[in-house]
Amino acid sequence: MVKVTQDRLKSLYEYNPVTGVFISRAYNKPVGFNHQGYLVVELWHEGKQRKFKLHQLAWMYVHGRWPQPMIDQINGIKTDNRIDNLREVTMSQNAQNKPPYKTNSGLPRSGFKGVYWIKASSKWRAAIGHKGKTISLGMFDDPEKAFLAYKEAAKKLHTHNEQIR
Repeated sequence: MVKVTQDRLKSLYEYNPVTGVFISRAYNKPVGFNHQGYLVVELWHEGKQRKFKLHQLAWMYVHGRWPQPMIDQINGIKTDNRIDNLREVTMSQNAQNKPPYKTNSGLPRSGFKGVYWIKASSKWRAAIGHKGKTISLGMFDDPEKAFLAYKEAAKKLHTHNEQIR
């Protein structure tokens, strides 16, 4: 049974922690293909071919262990696998670093995280998630003011919000 270990990774790839790029030792070329926005490679693991995200492999390559419980790109760029851009996070902390959803529900769309148009009141609603619950931060005439309310709440409630969008 083949496992992905730090030694195995180092035998297959050279990783540059400054650039975040993995180079195949066999072909002397960068590796990784785009899968759902992340760079991945396929490796044999426990008897089957499996996709591994390069940011997870970077963590294993440098630290010799899998990230627990998960890993996050601090700047929110899914292909930026520099070791200084990676950190271990909980699921909740990982969600704090996500950009606004593409749908950003309601029309018009605010473009701001945590700010949604409420048609019935013709106002912008600011809301933030915390400990599995949605906390309403109020209704606003202006999406920028709603986003200011979101940012203030994020400073108090979120521990991984350096990149508030």
